[in-house]
Amino acid sequence: MQDLIRILLVDDDEIDRLAVTHALRQSGLQTEIEEADSLAALRLALGRSFYDCLVLDYHLGDGHVTTVLNEHTPKPSFDGEPARPTLPPVIILTGSGNETVAVELMRAGATDYLPKEELTPSRIAQSVRNALRVHQSEAAVRQAQRDLEQRVIERTAELAAANRELELEMVNRHKAEGRAREHLEQLAHVARLSTLGEMAAELAHELNQPLGAIANYAHGCSKRIQNETADLDMVREVFDKIALQAERAGQIIHRLRRLVSRRQPDLAPADLNRLIEEVVGLQAGEAAQRQIALTLQLSPSLRPVRVDGILVQQVVLNLIRNSIDAVSTLEPQRRHVTLRTETAGSDHLRVSVIDDGPGCAPDVLDRLFDPFFTTKNRGMGMGLAICRSIIESHNGELWVRPNPEHGLTFFFTLPTETTAPTGTEATEGET
Repeated sequence: MQDLIRILLVDDDEIDRLAVTHALRQSGLQTEIEEADSLAALRLALGRSFYDCLVLDYHLGDGHVTTVLNEHTPKPSFDGEPARPTLPPVIILTGSGNETVAVELMRAGATDYLPKEELTPSRIAQSVRNALRVHQSEAAVRQAQRDLEQRVIERTAELAAANRELELEMVNRHKAEGRAREHLEQLAHVARLSTLGEMAAELAHELNQPLGAIANYAHGCSKRIQNETADLDMVREVFDKIALQAERAGQIIHRLRRLVSRRQPDLAPADLNRLIEEVVGLQAGEAAQRQIALTLQLSPSLRPVRVDGILVQQVVLNLIRNSIDAVSTLEPQRRHVTLRTETAGSDHLRVSVIDDGPGCAPDVLDRLFDPFFTTKNRGMGMGLAICRSIIESHNGELWVRPNPEHGLTFFFTLPTETTAPTGTEATEGET
């Protein structure tokens, strides 16, 4: 069954109203028609009732119909200002066809324009049907636009909430990273102390050598002075030797103090070769006691690296000590540990610590960097894990590979800071 169409007909000419009413009733449409004869009556009718379609005369006795159309032209609502109510579809009737008038009416919001001389049942039925379809389409578009705007508002709110959560997560992550760095620093400090505890006997022996030499030189010089057999040149020579040995002991203590000190990481340009030479100086005594040859193959003119020198030295010290332990049970002629530096690509340096030890089984090799995994009877299993964390915190990599014949090679890389060489001379020999 066809829906009833409620139509408001406004015309100040009664004969024209009768003609339009007759045409609508002959059109085949199911209509309910209400009539008015002025703009005032039109406004009153719009205020009290709802209509599916308006059929309006172009010019009424109390004004132009475009006045009402302009009053109901849709516009965006702003804060505190209500939106204008929209009209149902509007069909304008005029006494003569005029394209200028038609354009004006369509711009003002009319849905269709119908000259009265074309007023036939079929023509007005077509006009009403078209007006209703256009109105429904426009209403659907407006609803879709409102739905889209609401969805945009909701999505914007969701994104804002997600952004707040992300910001909070980033803050928490930065805090967690800060705590992780603090824990790493604490673990690294404990590892250094533990390493130096293991080295205590060797370090004592290393310090006893210059201290014993100082004591011997001083006693010998004192006796010669008492016996009045000393001359100025001899005394000067003895004091030079005492100063040399004191400087040697001071350097050992200075290196120890730097290594065991607990402080915030301090990134600065550094000469990688020099850092390695200082660490090898600390291990020279133990290596000599165990009859182990420490060989340095340091590439000349390496670019500087921006690192915390103490942390990098801790990595080198740990790798050297592991290699020394690995070769200490071999025949003396096979006890070799080699440290090598070289350029790796255009922006990295690589350090290799090579030993001739027995190596590791593949399943053990895969777990060497796991926390708390150790192959030593008294090891904590944290040394290599800490070393890897230190190198990765410097944007480098640490890994291990078995040598072709026997033993292991530990590698680590560090990014260079500039393209300028440090000027360090090549060093190759045994310590």
